Amino acid sequence: MKVEELVRSTIKKYNMLTNGESVLVGFSGGADSVCLIDILHKSGYSVIAAHVNHGMRDTAGRDMEFCRNFCEKREIPFECTIIAKGTLKNEADARAARYAFFTKIMKKRGISKLATAHNKNDSAETVLLHMLRGASTDGLKGILPIDSGVIRPLLGVKKSEVIDYCRLCGLKFMTDETNFDNHYTRNRLRNKTIPELSEDYNPKIIDTIADNALITAADADFLKLAAKQKFDDLFCQNGIDAVKMKTLHPAIMTRVIQLLWKVNNPQNLPRQYIEDVEKLIFSGKSGVSLDLPGGYMAKLNFGFLKIEKKENIFEFEISVVPGNWYNIEQIGIQIKIEKADTKDNGFIISLDRTQKITVRSWRDGDRFSPPGLCGSKKLSDFFADIKIERSERKKIPIICADGRIAAVSSLRVDSSFMPGAREENYRVIIR
Repeated sequence: MKVEELVRSTIKKYNMLTNGESVLVGFSGGADSVCLIDILHKSGYSVIAAHVNHGMRDTAGRDMEFCRNFCEKREIPFECTIIAKGTLKNEADARAARYAFFTKIMKKRGISKLATAHNKNDSAETVLLHMLRGASTDGLKGILPIDSGVIRPLLGVKKSEVIDYCRLCGLKFMTDETNFDNHYTRNRLRNKTIPELSEDYNPKIIDTIADNALITAADADFLKLAAKQKFDDLFCQNGIDAVKMKTLHPAIMTRVIQLLWKVNNPQNLPRQYIEDVEKLIFSGKSGVSLDLPGGYMAKLNFGFLKIEKKENIFEFEISVVPGNWYNIEQIGIQIKIEKADTKDNGFIISLDRTQKITVRSWRDGDRFSPPGLCGSKKLSDFFADIKIERSERKKIPIICADGRIAAVSSLRVDSSFMPGAREENYRVIIR
């Protein structure tokens, strides 16, 4: 099939453009973009060319003038911008600058489609790079034909076919000399590794990898939809139902975890952390948490998995003199312990007059003796009984007398400090 037919077939297959539709083309002046803009223009689409002079090569001005002249001869509207030399530091900066300019022109001209000249080789190279660095199914789907309003009509065309098309049509193009610098990983892959794979293993290596990438993309899309349905089924205010999560296929479970992470984070959660979250789910241990990137944590509480920002709740301990208000900034409360009279109906504890009163945060290993229980109970177990999550426990003020726990906030008093058990009754006020 001829290149023009391949491009038109791709446009039709993925419903990229309608007849005569306006489209912005990222026009670098290289063989790929020359081929693309020529075919789209001849096919009757309303083409606008957009060129970015990144100021990163001495020949950047030459390429810009070539693109301008190419468009003028064909009466193709031409938009360009020049970025001051030294502004952009690397390819990531250059890409961001390009797409920012493309977005600006699309808004200016009321265009909804951007066409880039990625070809079949580009997709195969992307798959190999991701594979070498480690990637999931999503990373092995290569470059997509349509992605967030960007269309890629050349994706079914190999680089050699692009060059042949330009030569047969008498189309000149610019060559970026940095493409031959094998200092860059992608260039080494393109100029050395892929030719060696083609010669030694598979002459159609580009077709094989790129075609498999499209199959993988379809599989990844199906798994994405299935995971979203499960996520919607299992998600609630308390988090994700961890018991039901255990029944999911591993391919779906990892994606559901990723969706939970992405509620608050745009970037993917690295694989090693997903594996840690899976272990947390299967442990079934309530109150356990693990640290995640960016100051987040995953925690399991009462059968539900949550991923949320860690709060900076600090340890605190203050001495308290009855009758005075005290502000505990770390947990955002004020507390006052004052003598109670017989008519008081609030939270009452009893203390000896000489006891030193302190208010502090909860510590692992804390125990107290709630009324009606023979012996003591761990505060962690008490918190679990009344369904206070581990992340909230540091916010509960612990009232101590001579270092012994007298009361857990205004929730429960220790049996040794019940009203009337000691010299004076005191009212605990928290606001």
